[in-house]
Amino acid sequence: MKNLSTKFMMTAVIIGNFSQAALANDGSVRDVSIQGGARISVVITDVNVLSGDVRLGLYNSKMNYKHTQDFRSIDTTASANTVRLSFENLPAGEYGIRLFHDIDGNGEFGMNKFGIPTEPYAFSNNAKGLMGPAKWNRVKFNVNADETVVQTISLK
Repeated sequence: MKNLSTKFMMTAVIIGNFSQAALANDGSVRDVSIQGGARISVVITDVNVLSGDVRLGLYNSKMNYKHTQDFRSIDTTASANTVRLSFENLPAGEYGIRLFHDIDGNGEFGMNKFGIPTEPYAFSNNAKGLMGPAKWNRVKFNVNADETVVQTISLK
């Protein structure tokens, strides 16, 4: 898998056993998932521009989060104001999420010449960063074996 990274956010293509989510023309959504084990269901709200892709990275350690090396990732078309995705067959552990809305579809997290984001982004727990991404201790959450955890994340 090839990650496309920037200083603040990750971008990635679908890997492994993922299938891309389909958002129907009627605004309904279908989950993107693989089967079995623990599950993280992600509800992304405030998708205000219905173009481009929503790119989400799931991290399973502080080190991977720090170096933008996602454990799993999903890209999906932003064709509804609320996007629902899920990761299944996960081992129990700590996880964190970072995502962005690639409005222009160039595969990169948009920033101006001063490094200020120009595309919406967010983190698990709706954590906020200060002069960069939110810290791991603010984005991490626990998932127990055979548990479903729901993360509702609002794009900013």
